[in-house]
Amino acid sequence: MGELSSDAVPNALALLATSYERDGCPIQTIHCLQALVNSQLPPDFEAKARLQLGRVLLEHTYNFREALSHLLRAQILAKSLIGNYCLKYEIQDRIGTCYQYIGEDAMELQAYTSLSELPKSIRNSSEWPAVCGWVCRLAQRATALHASCGRQDQAIQTAKEGLAFTEANGIRDQRLVFLLVLLQLSLERWDHAAVDSLLESLRTALADETSAAAAAGGSGGGSGGDGALDPYLRPHLMLHMNLLKVLYMLRLGEVAKIVKIEQPQPQQQQQQQQQQQQQQQQAGSGGGGGGNASPAPRGPGGPDEPPPGLLNTLEIYVEQIKQQQRDQSSCQQGARKPYILSGLPSLEPLVCLVGAIALRNGSSRPRLVKKYLQRGLSSVSELAAVAGIGPGIREGDLPVQSLEQAGVALRLQSLLLQCKAQVALSKAQLRVAREDLLACQQLHEGFPNLLSGLLPGTHLLTGQYCVATGEMHAAAVHFEFARLNASSRPAAALAAVLEAEVHLSTPLQQQREQQQQEEEEAQEGSSAPVFVGDVTRALAALGPFYTVQAGTSAASASAAGGSMAGSAGSGGSNSLQGVLGHMEDVSCKLASAACLAQQGEFVMAFQLLSSVLKVALRRLDHNQLTCAILNNMALIHLRQQPQQGNRIDLHSAKEMARSALSLSQQERDLWGENQAIRTLSRISKLKGESNQAGNKSTAEQEQRITAAVMDALADSGRHGYAVGWRLRAMG
Repeated sequence: MGELSSDAVPNALALLATSYERDGCPIQTIHCLQALVNSQLPPDFEAKARLQLGRVLLEHTYNFREALSHLLRAQILAKSLIGNYCLKYEIQDRIGTCYQYIGEDAMELQAYTSLSELPKSIRNSSEWPAVCGWVCRLAQRATALHASCGRQDQAIQTAKEGLAFTEANGIRDQRLVFLLVLLQLSLERWDHAAVDSLLESLRTALADETSAAAAAGGSGGGSGGDGALDPYLRPHLMLHMNLLKVLYMLRLGEVAKIVKIEQPQPQQQQQQQQQQQQQQQQAGSGGGGGGNASPAPRGPGGPDEPPPGLLNTLEIYVEQIKQQQRDQSSCQQGARKPYILSGLPSLEPLVCLVGAIALRNGSSRPRLVKKYLQRGLSSVSELAAVAGIGPGIREGDLPVQSLEQAGVALRLQSLLLQCKAQVALSKAQLRVAREDLLACQQLHEGFPNLLSGLLPGTHLLTGQYCVATGEMHAAAVHFEFARLNASSRPAAALAAVLEAEVHLSTPLQQQREQQQQEEEEAQEGSSAPVFVGDVTRALAALGPFYTVQAGTSAASASAAGGSMAGSAGSGGSNSLQGVLGHMEDVSCKLASAACLAQQGEFVMAFQLLSSVLKVALRRLDHNQLTCAILNNMALIHLRQQPQQGNRIDLHSAKEMARSALSLSQQERDLWGENQAIRTLSRISKLKGESNQAGNKSTAEQEQRITAAVMDALADSGRHGYAVGWRLRAMG
């Protein structure tokens, strides 16, 4: 038997390792690679073998220190090689991942930045286009590391340096990626001026790319020296940009613009036609195009009921990406460039979440909201399963490698459950809401660190359930926790409003007595206001969010209001990031008006409500909030002192109550409907009219609410757990 050549055994081991890895056998792969690196190998062969071994160890084991030793040895070997630039960058990328798993942030950052100085000879190398992709990836990972460590300024600076690199070298696709990274960072910093500028830059750049691609006959290109936009990347870029745009508009409270259906302008129609031609040519030539440019969206409403406005745009790009994945199912994923953008598995649940949030409060399409939530929870369960989350799994059981993906899945799942519970609460489906609330609470119990940022929001939802079931004391505690631990001023404002409303609320058993007393005083012409609830504590909860008019401090409202606003414990709200959007501004003024009304300042309260009525209806597209404003305005009409012998303006009060009733019925808001019916019944009594139908309707609504509450209270164990969640920990 002849002797084997010196290269035969290493080559056989390398081929065997590759075969085992392709077949999904990591242990056998590791054994082959360990035998390989212990052989006498040329430096380039050994560096590649150690890189592969380090990568497999990182992906399939907890032997991070062993992986690091192989990668550091590969780094030393690669430094002695001429050229091999992509090998050097990939080694640094894997070293950074290793330090990430170990938890050494400083060394991770050093791994990403150690090759920032490019040798002049590299630009003449055949590897230059691929190197550009690696340079961008390391810069993006360094940006993400700075952001995760709270170093927002450094994150912005690193992203800007990456953007400058792409502009200097004509790397158009990665330039767009950096613009998206900067857009997301600016949103996190609440830098809305930068957000507006970046959105405009992205719109212009993408329009230019569409025109250039159409002029070139739809020919695709890769990232790198030629600078052409990767056709695979375009729908991902468009989906990311439009998602961030929708999130920005939700923050501002411009919900009506999200769901508004606009006719495209001639220029937009031309761009869409060019895009269709480009993608049809790519599909016909077997390229990586995205199929049809505007397929019938397989979204929550199906082809016959597409989502409105920008939500439909999101669905179109989701479908394009799915079509790409179907077309490329036989292609190797490793051929794709190392973009840092999130994939569709984590984006589709987010699309569903923003769709449900945008439509839940002002849409007459509850089925669409329901389908969004069902689809979102279904897709996020698949994402969670891939991350290793299953029955009985807790945070400590998760491998380090999947923590990032698990965190994304868990946060999306929690937010979708919160949205689903709030929809159920608005319809008095208290048992359904309680089960979703318990699911949220159990997620926090199992994954406290991964979900720590969402803890105030879960307390807020718990407080809302407590209010619906009459647990006012527990509700106030949950709302106070949410207010004091809010991460932004808008979040603190909403918690403060809900806490104030609890203090202003009337126990159910006292509502009929209050109504009868007000009716008697109105008939006698008395102007004495009926004080209900704890105005002092409500003002303390509102703190800096208590306003009388836009730009006017609470000190000018009344002595009580001024003193309380000045000394209110705002929980550091003034030092938090963020500015109030329309939603928070309207909510704060609604709560402030309620405080003013209970202090007898009816004129000021009415003016404050009048100033936000159109905003709630036309900009927020929030029917529930509009109903609350109308109901409060109607009640103020009933309680205002008649001037110069005139009678109470019952006509205006009745019109407002009727409008509130119509909107609440459209929204299926049982609480708002009940309040409007009760107000109409009171008006009929004040006018001396017989209103048997109204009285019957009022009784029926109250019975429905009482039945829903009793149904939720029937399972005292689950109800008690939901209400009392973490109350002991909060003191």
